[in-house]
Amino acid sequence: MIRSLNSIHSQAHVPKTNAEKKSFAGYSLVWCEFTHHHHEGVVTSPLSLLTCQEEIFFFPECEKRAPGSMQENVEQHKAFMAGLEAMETYFNSVRRNPAIYDGNKVTSIIEQFGDVFVLHLREEIDTLAPEKLRKIWPVAKELEDSHVAMMKWIVKSSGKFTMMPWVCYLTEWG
Repeated sequence: MIRSLNSIHSQAHVPKTNAEKKSFAGYSLVWCEFTHHHHEGVVTSPLSLLTCQEEIFFFPECEKRAPGSMQENVEQHKAFMAGLEAMETYFNSVRRNPAIYDGNKVTSIIEQFGDVFVLHLREEIDTLAPEKLRKIWPVAKELEDSHVAMMKWIVKSSGKFTMMPWVCYLTEWG
């Protein structure tokens, strides 16, 4: 997620033609779709209707087992959500009217929420560390079953022509 957001930021001044601007907006909207899908509630985008894996699926189950264990993650989601929504709104406008595209606006939007977003992703790793998950899920089979169910849900609910190819293409294999 970080690398993709960085790519949007670093390439923001590259699109020159309306076709390039519209294409870049499409790429950026898939990043927004993926990020919404990963982090928070129900999202209506021009690409799909999605519900998330963390705040709807995984965090509540952890909270039932260990109250407060995921609260910081939820608060961090709230801290960057306005910036993510501003980015999505802007790129939806660009898709409708590519002539309004402004690379400076793109970098400005990202700079307003990017640091908080990156900090969240880095800190979230610690909250999901194996030793912490073992405390929340003392029966490993229950965590495994939950993970399998969540992965099935992710595949089922992900945009097959947007998110799935995007994730597969941008994943570093090996």
